Amino acid sequence: MQATSQEWPTDRTFEVAGLGLRLVARILDFIIVVAVYGTVIIATSYGHRSDLQRGLITGALLSAFVIYEVGGVWRYGATLGKRAVGIEVLNVEAAGRLSLMRSIFRFGLFWIVAVATFGLGGLLVALSPTFDRSGRQQGWHDKVAHGAVFRGR
Repeated sequence: MQATSQEWPTDRTFEVAGLGLRLVARILDFIIVVAVYGTVIIATSYGHRSDLQRGLITGALLSAFVIYEVGGVWRYGATLGKRAVGIEVLNVEAAGRLSLMRSIFRFGLFWIVAVATFGLGGLLVALSPTFDRSGRQQGWHDKVAHGAVFRGR
């Protein structure tokens, strides 16, 4: 899908990131998260722990995932995967980073829908930028957060 440029009230031109770059970024983020999870699971002898200990480790890992996703977008405009492919999530109203609350909404909508529908809704949200007629290719999670994904850092 061809990306389009948007003019914002700044001297910088923003090119909308296509789904291909977003997918590559998501795959890279998945690899990073799985590598960290695997290392922690192996290092903590996860299988030899009590149910409570496994629950605490799992809770810590899930919290780390949320911090990685939300914190990366809020603080830097991108996760490590997005940075690696040169894309960033910006506030469409101010051409700056998303606020913490908007980063939480963006992350939360995707994962609440994904978990509630056993993954099918998450797939639909991930594909939702293809339904956007504004030219920004905003997914539903982007629209909730007033954000969009752009190329070039």
